[in-house]
Amino acid sequence: MTANCEIMTRSLMDKYEKLWPAISGSQTDGQRSQTDIFLKYIPSGECDFTDTFKELGLDKIFTSPRLSTKMLGPWNCNHLFRSSQSVCDIVVYSTEKYTVLQPMGEPGLALGNHGTKISHLMIVTSGSGPITFNELLASTPRESEDLQVRIHVMKQAVLNIRNNVPLGQCGDKVSSKARSMTPPCPLTMGIREFMAHQISAIGPEKRQQQPGYILKNSEDVDISSDSEAVGREIDDVFSNMSLYPFLCIQPPNKNTQLLSHIHCFLLPEGPLPSALDENYVNVELISLLKGQRHLVKKEFDG
Repeated sequence: MTANCEIMTRSLMDKYEKLWPAISGSQTDGQRSQTDIFLKYIPSGECDFTDTFKELGLDKIFTSPRLSTKMLGPWNCNHLFRSSQSVCDIVVYSTEKYTVLQPMGEPGLALGNHGTKISHLMIVTSGSGPITFNELLASTPRESEDLQVRIHVMKQAVLNIRNNVPLGQCGDKVSSKARSMTPPCPLTMGIREFMAHQISAIGPEKRQQQPGYILKNSEDVDISSDSEAVGREIDDVFSNMSLYPFLCIQPPNKNTQLLSHIHCFLLPEGPLPSALDENYVNVELISLLKGQRHLVKKEFDG
């Protein structure tokens, strides 16, 4: 954690925290939390979100040219939120409030030719409680506490995969998904084998439609349909204890999804891969800085 990294993160937090009160929902109703706005305006069904997106002023915050408010088949900027409420394609851990999964699309894309793409996980909110758009936006103390919990849950998921614990110890969503497979997977199966099984079970049609699924190894070869190769990759990466979990988010100008999602990559010590360094922000640093800001505000108000 360098001084420059902290300065840049503070600058991003200042930028986006200042933008948050300007969205029309806050102007109309008095400044409200991310949770308030999310629960009121983000639809759970498939529908065009363009008008609401612009009326709220979210287009001033989420500015990625790859973000689509219109429906592109079953996909748009709320696809991740919808999928978080149902059965995920590759789920590895869950609690009552959170789901840890491997994302669709091309996991590990930001790692370039780095050999740990299989380690790419995400955590999303899937139950009641605080729910946010992005951690660089202003957060209430309760939302910041929720961020700390999500970080802890993600690290527990990584530990479970490293220890290859049985599915029965990985949460209700994992157990439910295992029972729904054809044939059903026993809850005594290790989570590594189940992760590989879910990846190989993604059908050709789903791999090709938006957002699709591609999993490349360090040789830039897509191994997603080869269950044995996927299994070897999972074993090699998650058994390597010299790798550490790097938790991060993309800033709003890079995001294509409106539901907050923390990414995790297993990496060796040393400089970050360039695309990761350029497009992601250390979320543990954000959490630390938010805690400091809430403490200062509490002391000032008190």
